[in-house]
Amino acid sequence: MGPKLAFALSNVHQDDLRCAVESMDMKFLQSIPGIGPKLAKRLLVELKDTMTNDELVSLTIDRTLYKDIVKTLTNL
Repeated sequence: MGPKLAFALSNVHQDDLRCAVESMDMKFLQSIPGIGPKLAKRLLVELKDTMTNDELVSLTIDRTLYKDIVKTLTNL
């Protein structure tokens, strides 16, 4: 996983990302360039495990979302 993918994820609207993680929506993540079926599954599992629903709801700025995504991608 590289910086281009992390940047692409950081530009996704946070409400859309939250909904995709909550509903385990692989198609949404696959719509992001550079994410295929296997990576979408891994990201959903990783994001679901590292962030509680309260944390996902409380994200109010893109910088926080960016930091969480980078943290998650580093674990992959």
